[in-house]
Amino acid sequence: MKARREALRFYLSPGGDDRWSGTLPAANAEGSDGPLATPVGARNALRRLRLRQGLLQPVEVLLRGGTYHLSEPLRLWSGDGGTAQCPITYAAYPGEEPVLSGGRAIGGWAPYRDGILCAQLPELRSGQWVFRQLFYRGQRMIRARWPKRDPADPLYGGWAFVDAPVAEEKSRPEVPVAFRWEEEMMPRRWAKPAQGEVFIVLGKSWVNDIIPIKQVDFAARTIHLARASRPYSPSLNVATRLLKGNRFYIENMLEDLTEPGVWCLDTDTGTVYFHPPEEGVFDAGAVRAPVAERLVQLIGTAEDPLRHLTLRGLRVTQTQTGFPHPDAYYKTPNAAPAVYLEDTEDCSVEDCFFDAVGGDAIRLQNRNRRARIVGNEIAYAGAYGIFVGSIQRGFARHDTGSGDNPNPPEWHTNLEDQEATVRAWPRSREHLIADNHIHHVGVYEKHACGICFFGVSGIDITVAHNHIHHTPRFGIGLLSGFGRVVIEYNDLHHLSEETCDTGGICSNRWYTWEHDAELAKGCIVRYNRVRDVIGCGAYETKAEPGGSEKAGGKIWTPYYSWAIYFDNAPMHTQVYGNICARNTLGGIMISHWGREVVVENNIFVDSGQSQAYMLFAGRMSGIRLRRNIFAYTNPQADFMRLNLAKDADLQAIFAEVDHNLYCPPPGRALTFSGLPGEAVARAGLAGVQQGDKDLAGWKALGFDEHSVLADPLFVDPANDNYDLKPGSPALALGFVPIDASRIGPQRAKESQA
Repeated sequence: MKARREALRFYLSPGGDDRWSGTLPAANAEGSDGPLATPVGARNALRRLRLRQGLLQPVEVLLRGGTYHLSEPLRLWSGDGGTAQCPITYAAYPGEEPVLSGGRAIGGWAPYRDGILCAQLPELRSGQWVFRQLFYRGQRMIRARWPKRDPADPLYGGWAFVDAPVAEEKSRPEVPVAFRWEEEMMPRRWAKPAQGEVFIVLGKSWVNDIIPIKQVDFAARTIHLARASRPYSPSLNVATRLLKGNRFYIENMLEDLTEPGVWCLDTDTGTVYFHPPEEGVFDAGAVRAPVAERLVQLIGTAEDPLRHLTLRGLRVTQTQTGFPHPDAYYKTPNAAPAVYLEDTEDCSVEDCFFDAVGGDAIRLQNRNRRARIVGNEIAYAGAYGIFVGSIQRGFARHDTGSGDNPNPPEWHTNLEDQEATVRAWPRSREHLIADNHIHHVGVYEKHACGICFFGVSGIDITVAHNHIHHTPRFGIGLLSGFGRVVIEYNDLHHLSEETCDTGGICSNRWYTWEHDAELAKGCIVRYNRVRDVIGCGAYETKAEPGGSEKAGGKIWTPYYSWAIYFDNAPMHTQVYGNICARNTLGGIMISHWGREVVVENNIFVDSGQSQAYMLFAGRMSGIRLRRNIFAYTNPQADFMRLNLAKDADLQAIFAEVDHNLYCPPPGRALTFSGLPGEAVARAGLAGVQQGDKDLAGWKALGFDEHSVLADPLFVDPANDNYDLKPGSPALALGFVPIDASRIGPQRAKESQA
């Protein structure tokens, strides 16, 4: 193999000059040459180099420590990429931390009243600059709100509740654009209600919206909105429209700016108000607000992708939110990404720190190939951590009576619809998303998760060794697409904290496509640890049991969530070697038209309501549960929740249920819930329901012939060590021990070895 040539280096420094050559890491004694000043300056220097001599060797652009303030993104096109032998790298100078910031300083502060300061921004009044983030000394401040944020309970405290939606348009009563608040709530008499926005978790608590206020009728306790809730789908209106019991708060009212660390805007007067967090101490140069949505974008073309370019070791912060997008379609991720890739090949984002960006941290949009997203930390992002997909609005819609739902129930039997949808989704392939630490994302967009695939067919993608925690929705979401995605060795916990009908790993990839070898493969979920998937709901009537009640019973949590959740037609899917502990409705959920799903050699421990949840609707077959451990200590919990269609046939659905180890609470039988009386009789489960302590009734149905009721002999379950002691009866059933040391990020371990 031909040896790669030594890299040519360009240097950047906040104190540099784009008129200099950039070939020196610091200014020379004469001050006539030195590092460049901006990433755009480095890009342009590289372009000049190509014009002179072409790309003859690798190039490293090394950014010295300090902050690079960007009002527009670094735009890199096909011609800015490298080759396999001559790649391009934008990286931190060794031992230093360069910061790419989309923030702009705000000056001219003057006293207002009661410790509040104000500054004039003409761009606010003209509409050229509006923002939802304000930073002081690098920390995100709180926008004024009613009810107040409760620091002792920031997730479930400090909410108001919808008493009733109000339809203003007689022609569209199903689309309310106003609502009453509950009578005991007493909002302030805001002087300028139209300056405020309603932050609301809509419908069945899947999604949220941020909606401008049109006016407030205090006598009628009614808030009139400037538009209907968005995203909106008539076919799924209970999930996405205003409902009684939905939780909300009002932001950006001056009257609610009553404590330190809080701010708001008045676009009528072009004024920003801010109460510094420390009384009597104010750093006038430390207030910043974002002006840029993207900070780096890599965009090629289908014919000429941008290739072989790497971002490494950069800190990325203070960008605009971009949410909600005015054209948002139901559940479509639409927040602004800080780093954006489209039509790229062999590009990488490595060892970067995304700190309080306003939207997605990293987005791979439409077609990309062999991206490496490795070793990054993403903290307190406004939306998704890593998003792979496309924005689809109204694709593959047919007149099936399902309104705006792009995947109506007829879809799985209608070949024309299948082919149209396959064509609509772009293909994103062969990526490695690994060793990332993603946490506390979804500050503004509550459908956000750590890693998400949406509206894209993912081909041979590996998601491995990531640590994801404290998300409002999924840890990892596979939504709307085809093709194989391998999810392995990820450590996931404290997930789905603010939404419900959700999971730690959720797959809704809409089947497989047997007519295409790349799309005929289902996903593989193996060797992940999924703990404490919580769930939270607030609407009129509970859809599922459980949940300790917050806010006087108006917020339910833990509620309506699973560890591994197959929502709609999992096919040709493997679930192997996972450890799932303390989840709400179960460690595994399989639903709707699924077939050829193998759930094998997993440990499911201590879920609150049931350990396995089966929603058998539509044609299902080939479901296999074998060599798993189901152990739980809550005497009120069930082994399995079964929801059966009228024509469901358990023997036809379950191809195999055997060699499992069950450990219910002492003295308790394996119980089943969710079955009406006629379904119990039809399924032959009556004997099991009545207290079958030796599995005889269940075995009589042809299941679990070799399974046992026994203690699995975990090493230290109180401290989440589910290794098996020697002599565990699970080993005799063929259970293969799971090496938990390989779960989670490994690069740091390898570097220390």
